[in-house]
Amino acid sequence: MKAILNFPAQDRQTGQYILNSLKKYCDVIHFDNRWNYTGMIHTIKEFQPDFILCNREPKLLNEIIYIKNTFPQIKIAVWNLDKRDSIFQFPKELLTMFSYCNFLYVTALGQIPEYQSILPNTKVRHLQEAIDPDIYHKEVLTKEDHDRFDCDVLFLGDIYNPLFHGRKELFDFLLAQKDLNIKINGSKQDRQWIGRDFNVACQCAKINIG
Repeated sequence: MKAILNFPAQDRQTGQYILNSLKKYCDVIHFDNRWNYTGMIHTIKEFQPDFILCNREPKLLNEIIYIKNTFPQIKIAVWNLDKRDSIFQFPKELLTMFSYCNFLYVTALGQIPEYQSILPNTKVRHLQEAIDPDIYHKEVLTKEDHDRFDCDVLFLGDIYNPLFHGRKELFDFLLAQKDLNIKINGSKQDRQWIGRDFNVACQCAKINIG
């Protein structure tokens, strides 16, 4: 079996462990959310994948429509790792993209009926995230690690992205609490903590959010 994976992996987290898992069962070509029409068409024609697994990225809508119409034999799947109070809080383009997929995998088990009600031609299934021990594991901590990463609350991610409903309000509240030592890493201006830094930061925090 052959697959194309279009998932970000710059942070060596979600996209990387999906790639690691797929490599155990099939031949994989990985695009890091940066493909274009020319590269995509050439790769599909040459590689002839059985399926394509994509991130929930509205910018891929036109590519997904093209693949669906031009290569109907290829199964298209999207894994939506995000949750909202209602699926209608997601961008309209994203819901449209889901409608062109053969499979939609979601972590929000309770929202499957809501998805299925507007996606009659897409099979919606629950797929929860897991832990890849090759990436996520305990590190031997040093004094320098504690000096750099010890905190009460840790959040790794972008707190101001409007896509994430209610996140900014939560952190505005937490940051106003003067007795909390809060560390945040993941905004565009930050140098992201990846690899060992990610593991150490999680170990040194009393509470991890996100």
